[in-house]
Amino acid sequence: MFILRRLSLGLALIAFSLLLSGCAIKDLKDDLETAKEDYGYLKGRASGVDDDAVILVALLREEVDGATIASARSVDQGEQFYVLVPDATYTLVAFSDSNGDLSYQAGEPAARIDDPAIN
Repeated sequence: MFILRRLSLGLALIAFSLLLSGCAIKDLKDDLETAKEDYGYLKGRASGVDDDAVILVALLREEVDGATIASARSVDQGEQFYVLVPDATYTLVAFSDSNGDLSYQAGEPAARIDDPAIN
């Protein structure tokens, strides 16, 4: 009797676990669909005139009262980078930090791309 009760409890736990994992997989599928609709990614490759300089890249999110930094990073020359962002309007800015102070100064090579392609 004791073994039968234990076996029944074990089978019930297995069935419950399978039911929960099925719900979790459906929730994950729904979350993935939402992410596909609401998020995108920007893929780029850094290049500059000074091979030794770090390149600073920032993605600015355009808002009613101005722009805010959605993502910023430093990348090496020729390095590929990816940025995952919510659906919005962006501007991509980058500059070659020739003197290594992490701030843009006049004369440092820079680039700006309005409304970059977000996949």
